[in-house]
Amino acid sequence: MSPSAGIILCLAYIVGLLATSVPWGGWGLLILGCILAVILPQFWRTRLPFWVWLVAGAIAFFATFYFQFRVPQPAANDIGQFIANSGGNGKIVTVTGKVISSPRLTRSGKVQFELAATQLTGDRGNQNVSGKLYVTVPLLQGTGLHPGREIPVRGTLYDPKPASNPGSFDFANYLADRGIFAGMRGIEIQWQQASAESEWGLWWIRERIVRSQIHFLGSPTGQLVSAMVLGGKSVDLPYDIRDRFVTVGLAHALAASGFQVTLILGVVLALTQRLPEGWQFGIGTGTLAVYAGLAGLQASVLRAVLMGFAGLIALVLQRKTKPLGVLLFAAILLLLFNPLWIWDLGFQFSFLATLGLIIMAQPLTERLDWLPPAIASAIAVPVAATIWTLPLQLYTFNVFSTYSLLVNLIVTPFLSLISIGSFISAIAALIYPIAGSGFAWLLKYPTQGLIAIVQFFSKLPGNNFAVGSISVWQLWILYGLIGVVWLYFSWKSGERQRNKSPILGFVFLLAIALAVIIVPAWQVRQNTQQVTVFDEQSTLLLVLRDRASIFLVNSGDEDTIQFNLLPFLNSQGINKIDAALTTNLELESNRGWLSLVQTLPVRALNYDATLEPVATNMTSTLKALREGKTALVPLNEQQGKTVGKITFKLIKAGIPAWQLQLGDRTWLTIDKLQPQQQTQLINSGKLAQIQILCWSGESLNTKLLDILKPEVAIAFSNTLDEATAKYLNDRDIRVFWTRRDGAVQWKSDGEFAATLDVTDGNFNRNSF
Repeated sequence: MSPSAGIILCLAYIVGLLATSVPWGGWGLLILGCILAVILPQFWRTRLPFWVWLVAGAIAFFATFYFQFRVPQPAANDIGQFIANSGGNGKIVTVTGKVISSPRLTRSGKVQFELAATQLTGDRGNQNVSGKLYVTVPLLQGTGLHPGREIPVRGTLYDPKPASNPGSFDFANYLADRGIFAGMRGIEIQWQQASAESEWGLWWIRERIVRSQIHFLGSPTGQLVSAMVLGGKSVDLPYDIRDRFVTVGLAHALAASGFQVTLILGVVLALTQRLPEGWQFGIGTGTLAVYAGLAGLQASVLRAVLMGFAGLIALVLQRKTKPLGVLLFAAILLLLFNPLWIWDLGFQFSFLATLGLIIMAQPLTERLDWLPPAIASAIAVPVAATIWTLPLQLYTFNVFSTYSLLVNLIVTPFLSLISIGSFISAIAALIYPIAGSGFAWLLKYPTQGLIAIVQFFSKLPGNNFAVGSISVWQLWILYGLIGVVWLYFSWKSGERQRNKSPILGFVFLLAIALAVIIVPAWQVRQNTQQVTVFDEQSTLLLVLRDRASIFLVNSGDEDTIQFNLLPFLNSQGINKIDAALTTNLELESNRGWLSLVQTLPVRALNYDATLEPVATNMTSTLKALREGKTALVPLNEQQGKTVGKITFKLIKAGIPAWQLQLGDRTWLTIDKLQPQQQTQLINSGKLAQIQILCWSGESLNTKLLDILKPEVAIAFSNTLDEATAKYLNDRDIRVFWTRRDGAVQWKSDGEFAATLDVTDGNFNRNSF
């Protein structure tokens, strides 16, 4: 079989896996293979035999079925199957099993790990179970945990929650991809019943390295040095540092990648250069295997290890490798091992970045031959990787890191120095921990300098620019244009002649790429009118959009900002808040404002003027906003404000009830009214009929509802008063409940849509 045929068959398998996102995609590829088998051999000069295309279609067809076959499914006795009967509804149970992942700190300060469950103890006694469990326990309870330890955990089981807000993280899908169908909020680990186990393993080596490097450097400098050699997923790097690296486009610096593997192999080969090639191959292979275990069996790590292993084989055989062929071979091996990795972001970004480096770094370096070679290479490498990963970044995160390329150019020397030093320190730590600490201490100032650079750029205004959601067709057009640029550079590679036409051609392609993104985003900006009520449960969180005008009601806490609000705003291409409203000036309800204004500007924050004394005393939040660029605007009773075509006003002073108007739709938001406050509102004579009621799910006075006569009612709460919901339902008023339905969105066509789409909007008492 010719190399061309082999490449086509390998690509057919990958395309088949990608086709799993399209209904009947496998059948379409099978038919396409048959068509190509008839047509292409007649016209293609290489005259590949027709059977190549038939086999390619069959392989693509097989890939779709193989993918579905490998999708994890819960077994009959999976721990998730017992939630409703034994552990649901807050019941305390005990689950016994073996720890199978390295414990990690969560953002809330708890310890998280995966447990291979074997026994469930609850109301029905002891039951044998199987499957994996996602467990979180208090920090002190999780101290001393490590993979391989068998422990009983006491706590409550729960079903992982799917994404209930638009653009937010789908926790249930994330765990399902890992074969986990249940979670546990652990209260305690019953250490007295834990079984004895071996106190050695790869986890011990990893912890020995990390402890040694932290010893003299402290936190977070020590963790960052460790992450440079082991990868961020194997080290508990503080989340504020991790988030800053992601913000400025340096997430790859915290991932175990080809750079670390190249470094490790370089050192091993240098130390074993006097040994026979067979010994070099064996030692190098063993080192790669240990490194893969230390960094974790992730797709990006295994890709780098496989390519490093190919380099060792080439060394033994004294042959040159073809990087593109090796990359394709590594992809096929990994996707045969786990076809689900085709949708793993680590896999996608790793292969695209490597592809960019292989096919574009050298041509770009040659085009920069007017610069010193070291500088030209330092520029070409991040540019090549960025070009090939940027479309996927925009498609996945809807955000462009404005300073990413500049930051990568600046920190490249720091990353190289720290990576080399951290590797040397790690080797020393395995031999003698204090020696490892000493080598790590030499990296103190370079690492602190790297952190300072990242912090500086992460605080600059506009460090991230939201482009909004881009579709699959936009993604493919962008990669098509990148392919054209690659072909151009390949064709011109090595030429010295410079003229205007290549530059004009490149500018033309760049203009097309920008148009592919900007034109659809501009159309959305000019035509969108919508209101989104989030599933926040603890407080009202609402975003109104009138084309380019954005109005926000409340912020939630820091977690709400990061995991719900910002992903939604990014998907909408929103980079500013024109006006905001806080319905409650209590400190707990406003912690998120400072986090929000550090990411995108909030021009004005409105609040009830009668709460001004409270605002005056809130030095930690509102004072900081006053000192920034956010105007604080107290509003009096019945005083209205306008943002675009959005108007809002306070109904009655001292009562958290606000009227919002967008187009011909009138909304009323009611946030936790006491019965006496409802009576005051009824007697004020300032209420009128509305279209949409948005309230906190508590009991409402029927007289209040009779005055308002809403067409739709939305409860943003964890609980819903049954009598109120029944009263609304009996009057054919459509009822949404965010706990059950997820976020609720209204658009200018008058339709309401729930994120979870589990209800038609009619109240059902079985939902409780």
